[in-house]
Formats: sequence, C-alpha cells, structure tokens
Amino acid sequence: MKKYIGILALLTLLFHFEQTNAQDDKFKALMIYNFTRVIGWPTDYTQGNFVMQVIGESQVLKELTSIAQTKKVGAQNIEVKGISSPSEMGKCHIIYVPSSSNKFLPEILAQTSSNATLVITDKKGLNEKGSCINFFAEDGQLKYEVIIPHMKSKGLIPSTSLTEPENAVKIE
Repeated sequence: MKKYIGILALLTLLFHFEQTNAQDDKFKALMIYNFTRVIGWPTDYTQGNFVMQVIGESQVLKELTSIAQTKKVGAQNIEVKGISSPSEMGKCHIIYVPSSSNKFLPEILAQTSSNATLVITDKKGLNEKGSCINFFAEDGQLKYEVIIPHMKSKGLIPSTSLTEPENAVKIE
C-alpha cells in the first residue's frame, strides 16, 4: 500500500510539474508575441512575413504557431519555424533559444551580429553572453531581463513600456 501511495505522490508531482511547464511555455510565447508590439525593427524588416524561429525542442514553438494563426505584427503575417541547428537559420525577426539549446548561442549570436534579430534566451546569466531578452525563474515567478545595449546594437528600438511590467528587469 505504501508503494502505491509513493507512486501516486510521484505521479501527482510530475503532473504538477508538467502543468507548470506548459503554463510557462504559454506565457513565454505570449510574451514573445507581446515583445513585437513594443520593439521597432528597421524599415527593411517591415516587408513580407514577420519570421520567428525556435531552435531545438520546445513547446514554445507549438504555442507561437498557435498565436500566428490568429495574430499579426502590424500588417505582417507571422511565420513560425522550428529549426534544429544554427545552419538552418534564415533571416528572421526573432530567434528563441530554449535552455536545451544554449550550446548553439555563440553560433546564433555570430550569425545574427549584423542583423536586426531579437535573440531571446531562457536561462539566467545568458544576458551576459549576448542575448537581447532573457527569461528566468526567480522566487517561483517567471521573469525576463531586457538588455537594452544588445538590442540597440542590432538596430532594434525598444519602447520604454518593454520594461514596465513588474516581472521585467532592465539592464542598461
């Protein structure tokens, strides 16, 4: 009987963990979409589709794809692509690098150094490596860091409202 109670407790914890991760992924995807409304891209990025890429395995890809079915960025349709390596990257507005793909960050940053590509990462401390926005968990809350110099160096124009929410940390 104790064995069954232990298994039930473990399954309950795993289910709760999965639900929390799913909620975090939905939140991240929604925030990524909302970032598009408070960041300006150069004129040559306002033509054609608004392209978002996700490298590696992440539920955020599924959530962004769902958002893209009903939303636009200004007049641009949203195109979401999943890629498995930096060599598959094309010109994009946003690249999301989940923590499982952090090993690709140096190559992604090299490939996007002269592009107006918003690089979004998912692990505390990656703001120091070159990302523009970085999600992290603190005290059980999902937060994000906005690294203004990295954004400006890419020709992106961040609105002051980007850092107004209480879960935002502005780094200048």
